[in-house]
Amino acid sequence: MDDTTIACAWENFRRPLLRRFKLQGKAKFIDLVGYGLDGIVWKVEIGGCIVALKVFWDSRAPDDTRYWAIQRECQNASLLQKMHFAIEHSSDSIWLNPEPKTFDDALRNLHAFSDEGRRRQRFRNTPGAVEYTDALRTRKCFGWTTISGEELCALRPDSRPPEMNMDGVIREISPTECYYAIVYEYVPDTQCALAADVLQAQLDFFWLSGFCLVPLRAENWKGPGILLDLADLICPWQAAWFASLYRQRRAREVTQNTDVP
Repeated sequence: MDDTTIACAWENFRRPLLRRFKLQGKAKFIDLVGYGLDGIVWKVEIGGCIVALKVFWDSRAPDDTRYWAIQRECQNASLLQKMHFAIEHSSDSIWLNPEPKTFDDALRNLHAFSDEGRRRQRFRNTPGAVEYTDALRTRKCFGWTTISGEELCALRPDSRPPEMNMDGVIREISPTECYYAIVYEYVPDTQCALAADVLQAQLDFFWLSGFCLVPLRAENWKGPGILLDLADLICPWQAAWFASLYRQRRAREVTQNTDVP
């Protein structure tokens, strides 16, 4: 499940595609971890490795104004992989504008991670420029896959997908449908408290690299500060990215579970 070479040309950043996870054999479902508006997460064993499998309710793009969760998370995971790969394999530091405010600012900082951006080093001599030489710890993603509703509905009773009404939206898994899923690193619950400095470093990294964030919820983070739900990020290519949402966020918004302006 280790990463191989990842394409980091700007054209690859402009059209971020998450690789497909080659599922060999059947996944062994261990436990149902939780569920929300976007999907359901199981702890599973695949090829001797324990991972988190997030299955998305919507097998096709919604007809209304809701975002398509699988698309959002695939794009976000792909961009994070590219940025991590760029930092870890760059012969020099990556420099970012320390005060991005606009859509163009967000794109220029994101561009700095690309092959072309690392050659240009646009912000190297900018006063206060933020320098990245080491990649921050974020949740690993191993790729997307598909799984049949028939297999999910045949799980033991305590692990079967529930049927529910969430915010007026009916959520259920049909045995006749096939569903998209993403294979993530399983982050165990270590009872480690969230650390404000680690959280702030994560939030700053997401902001500086061009992401907006939805209202922050403590349950989507695990200590000392790893974001579990990548749907909380909105990259510049997504329709929900707005300049009014693009700002530095504070760790206390997570630790106090409140949205602070």
